[in-house]
This record gives sequence, structure tokens and C-alpha cells, in this order.
Amino acid sequence: MTRVPSSSSGLTQALRGREEILITATRRKDRRPITHPVWFVPERRTLWLLPVRGSRTRWLRHLRADPTIAVRAGRRRLTTTAEPVTDRATVRAVVAKFQRKYTRQEIERCYTTLDAAVRVPLP
Repeated sequence: MTRVPSSSSGLTQALRGREEILITATRRKDRRPITHPVWFVPERRTLWLLPVRGSRTRWLRHLRADPTIAVRAGRRRLTTTAEPVTDRATVRAVVAKFQRKYTRQEIERCYTTLDAAVRVPLP
């Protein structure tokens, strides 16, 4: 079994060229970890996530109960505290970033509700 480094060293580099990462949150009811592939947009010292069903997305609801999140890009991993964001102006700005990275058509096709985003601080 391959060991995944738990430090943040190299995570920013591991994000380059990737379309998708894995996030792990803790389930609200039974406290078990649950992992999801997600699209992302890095911006300076922030990693932006956009839940596909907006505020109804399960992993976002889990993060509201326990904001601890593990982010994995390849062999690099970071555990930190996520911040759900519902401010309309911020969410619109994040959606625009996603549309630039993934195209407007892909975002319209894959995302049903655009009322929330998640800010993940990078070291």
C-alpha cells in the first residue's frame, strides 16, 4: 500500500494541471469519513470548491457540522478547516472562476444549484 504524505508540502504543485481532486469530510450522523471527487479552482492561498447541488450537497452539509476537510491531489494531502460561503457576490465570483477553468457549458451541465461555495485555505 502506498503511503500518502500528510504534509501540505508540494500540494500547490500537485494541483497544477489537475481537473479534479479528492476531498474527505466527516459524515454528520455516524462520524465516518466520506470521500468525494470534486472540481476546484486554486487562487493564491485559497482553494475554491463549488458543490454541484449548492447548499443541498451532502458533503457541504457535513462540512457545516464539522469543517475539517482533507484535500488530496495525487500523492499530496492537506487537512485543514473549510469555510462554507453563501454570500451571493462571492459565490458569483467563484462561479465565474469555475466557468473560466471548466467552461460555462460544463458548469451549466454539471451544476444544478449555484448558491454556495467553499473556501479552503492553503498554506
